[in-house]
Amino acid sequence: MAIIIFFSISGFCPVFAQEADIELSSESAVSVESELSGEIEPQTERPPAREGFLAAPPQRGDFWVCPGAETAFYSLSGVSAGGSFALAYGSKASIGFRAAWFFDTKKELDTLELDFLLRYSFMGGAPSAGPYLQLTAGPALFFDKAEKASVPAKWGTVSAGLTFGWRFIFGKFIFVEPYIRAGYPYIFGTGASAGIRF
Repeated sequence: MAIIIFFSISGFCPVFAQEADIELSSESAVSVESELSGEIEPQTERPPAREGFLAAPPQRGDFWVCPGAETAFYSLSGVSAGGSFALAYGSKASIGFRAAWFFDTKKELDTLELDFLLRYSFMGGAPSAGPYLQLTAGPALFFDKAEKASVPAKWGTVSAGLTFGWRFIFGKFIFVEPYIRAGYPYIFGTGASAGIRF
């Protein structure tokens, strides 16, 4: 009896093993076919990105300040030399304020320019290096040196002009800008400024 039971079990085991192998091979074939057909098994969904107060802050522009030195021709007969100070916000496009004081080399008429500025940098980017165009407009106040009391200014006019310059970046924060400009009431001017962005 024991021999008959042993042979009957051993006879069924290979058949069971073959059936198990067939089932495993069919499952592996199905998985290979799904991979080749481009089907992707569903994955667990990720939680949605945080919004509102916990959201990551957007990339901001930068503030920059730059004092400079310049010469300007308010007339073809003489040149004025002076200094300027600009404060603005923005990287590729900037908006700000500029003040400049010019001493007449002939000691006749000094000028104070108070301008709003709008700048566009062609290369853009966070450092905003490279060439730029800048529009300036605001009042220009004239101080007559021949008069004893020249403050406040006796008269003034509207100043407007276009500036072309190039910003060179040194490190992360320091920059230098040579530029030329043309407009009214000055004819043209040239200068350079150095500043800090933060």
